[in-house]
Amino acid sequence: MADIFDEINEELKQDRMSALWARYGVYLMVATGVVIAVVVFTQTYKQWQVSQNEQAAETFYQAMISDDAAAAFEVGRNDLTEGYQMLADFKIASDKATSGDKQGAEELYLELSKHDDIAPLYRDLALLLAAMNAPESRTPDNVITMLAPLTDGSGPFQGLALEVAAGADVEAGRVDAAIEKLSQIEQLADVSAPLRQRSVELKKILGER
Repeated sequence: MADIFDEINEELKQDRMSALWARYGVYLMVATGVVIAVVVFTQTYKQWQVSQNEQAAETFYQAMISDDAAAAFEVGRNDLTEGYQMLADFKIASDKATSGDKQGAEELYLELSKHDDIAPLYRDLALLLAAMNAPESRTPDNVITMLAPLTDGSGPFQGLALEVAAGADVEAGRVDAAIEKLSQIEQLADVSAPLRQRSVELKKILGER
């Protein structure tokens, strides 16, 4: 008798499973398909990202070692990821400054400083470099105004921006204003020892006039 009841229980279980599968099987297959599709897409996307980064790195490297980096970056720009495009623009601006094209360098640095897609740190760096490579057409007041977001802020480039602004004051004949900016550098907590030392030495020089 026990065997008969066991067989009946087994048949009932199978009937329940068949009923459940008939009712929910389609949904289960759809859910499984979705999970598989997500996994395949994720893995494919990761492989694509790795491939893109490798290609971007190679394109960037080849451009850097070429005779004309700016031209090489222009040709291979579509192969560069956003990060490498930013580095390429910094390199092009640097080459312009080195070659004497201060106007072109400043314009590119200013463009980078307004680019919302790059991190604030790099935007601030671009603004500082724009001021440091300002063409002769820029007045000292132009440079100081340009640097205001950095000198009035509290970022990592505040000290260097104050130093450049102090130099602009000296150029304009405003020695007291320059000394005041140099004193601000000494009061900053996060400033490099060489920069702090330069500010002290420059104040002594300016005070001896």
